Formats: sequence, C-alpha cells, structure tokens
Amino acid sequence: MAIGFLSRLFYGYGHTKPSELPLEQIIEQAKQDWCLAQEVFRTSSDDCDLIDSASYMILATERRYMHFLKKARREKFHYSPYSSVEL
Repeated sequence: MAIGFLSRLFYGYGHTKPSELPLEQIIEQAKQDWCLAQEVFRTSSDDCDLIDSASYMILATERRYMHFLKKARREKFHYSPYSSVEL
C-alpha cells in the first residue's frame, strides 16, 4: 500500500503523464494520496523520524490536493468527491 504511494511520489504515474489525465482523475488520485499519507502517519511506530516523515507527507499531499481543487475552480470545472459514490 505505502510502496505504491511512495513510488508514485518519486517516480510518477507510470507511462501516462499527469497532464494527460483528466482533471477529475488527477484530483481523485491526489485525494487518495492524501488519505494514504494520513494512514501511514496513523500506523507509524514510535520512531520519531518516521513520524516526522509521515507528517511531512501529509502536508505535501494535502497541498497538492488543494492545488488541484483550486485549479478546478479556476477552470470552472465542477468536481465533487461524492460523485463516484453509488447509493
């Protein structure tokens, strides 16, 4: 779980450039990365260095998520995190 997250952070999203993906997919991936960073923090051990690293990951992924949400607003793109939820 964390391996895929870290590989995306450091090595990118595979063969597809993020600029080629639909904005909705980029936002959703940024949200998932942010949630995963929070999970890494919650499950980290008592090691202070690991906790510090996880907290920096949370800040970075949160800012990335907020950046893409602002970009969507500027482009008048409607995105709802609940649109993919089926009732």
